[in-house]
Amino acid sequence: MGRIVTKSIAIIGEGETEWFYFDSLRVACRYPFKVAPDFPQHSDIKHILKLVESYLNKQYDYIVCLFDMDRLFQFPSEMQLYQRAKKKYGAKKYAGKVMFMSDIIIHL
Repeated sequence: MGRIVTKSIAIIGEGETEWFYFDSLRVACRYPFKVAPDFPQHSDIKHILKLVESYLNKQYDYIVCLFDMDRLFQFPSEMQLYQRAKKKYGAKKYAGKVMFMSDIIIHL
């Protein structure tokens, strides 16, 4: 019998809504993933980007970041950080490993 290969996926949600959505999906469908952080405490982009680096250092296979674009539009400095980070993690080094999703895409 072949060895089962597992992948680690960190899902980093910016707010409570995203956390509840993915946690209920995990429970209802019995998916073996962990929503990170355990429960969102800081919704600022600096904290989210620290978590991305932390999960990269922990060798996660994939990191999905969910962002509330309304919040980013309210705080131009956070929007600038978001755009820089999106460019950084979109580079070849991280291609397919770190993904940024916005609530605009999620709601479509």
